[in-house]
Amino acid sequence: MKTKQTTRSSASHKATDAGQLEAVAWMRRRLLRWGPVHFRGFPWRTDRDPYRTLVTEVLLKQTRAIQVGPVREALLRKYPVPSSLAEADPDDLSGLIRRLGFADQRVPQLGALGRALTKTGRTPRTVAGLLTLPGVGPYTAAAVACFAFGRRAAALDVNVARIIGRVFAIAPEHGELRKNADVIRIASALVSTGSPREINWALLDLGAEVCRPHPHCSACPLASRCQFKRHHQAALTRKQIHRPVERAS
Repeated sequence: MKTKQTTRSSASHKATDAGQLEAVAWMRRRLLRWGPVHFRGFPWRTDRDPYRTLVTEVLLKQTRAIQVGPVREALLRKYPVPSSLAEADPDDLSGLIRRLGFADQRVPQLGALGRALTKTGRTPRTVAGLLTLPGVGPYTAAAVACFAFGRRAAALDVNVARIIGRVFAIAPEHGELRKNADVIRIASALVSTGSPREINWALLDLGAEVCRPHPHCSACPLASRCQFKRHHQAALTRKQIHRPVERAS
C-alpha cells in the first residue's frame, strides 16, 4: 500500500513540476516579448561598470527610480572610482544624495563600500562575493551580479515577488513573499535561460508600471494565465450577478 501511495505521490509531484516548468517557460517568453517594447529608458542600464552599477543600486533602494538619474550623475562625476568615494567627506556626500532620502544610511554605506573596493582592488563578480560587501543584501548582490556581469541571478524585490505570487497563486504564509521558497525557485528558473538582464528588467518594470498593488491587468502580458486576475475577475462577476436590480419608481 505504501509503495502505491508513494508512486502516486511521486507521479503527482512530477506532473506538478512539469506543469510549473511549462508555465515558467511561457512566462519567460512573454516577458522577453513585452520587455523591449516597454523598458524604462534609464541611463544606467547601458552601463556595465561594476562600481558604477553598485553605486546605482545603493541609490535606487527605497527610492523612485525616476529621481535617481541626476543624483547618480553628480555623485559619479565627483567620485568616479572607489578610492575617491572612500575618501569622500560625509557632509559633501550627504549634500549630493539628500534629496533621495535615507542619507544617514546611504552615506556611511557608500563610504564603507568605497573603502572595501579600494582594499580589494575589484568588485566581486558573484552573488556570494557581493554579499561580503558592507550593507549589500540579496537583492543588491543579485542585481549587480546580473546587470554588471551578466550572471543568471534573479533580482527579486517586493514588486517582482508580487508578480510571481499573483501568477502562480502563492500567498505569503509567514513574513515577506520574496522570502517564500517557491517564489525564489520560480524567480531563479525564469533567469536560468535567455537574457537574464532583459528578464529582470521586464519583471522590475512590469511590477513598477503594471502589476502594482492596484494592478492594471488589461495591460499585463501575463494576464491570460494569472491566477490573481482569474480569481479577481470571477469575484467581480459574482458581485455583478448578485447586485440588486434598481427598480424604476
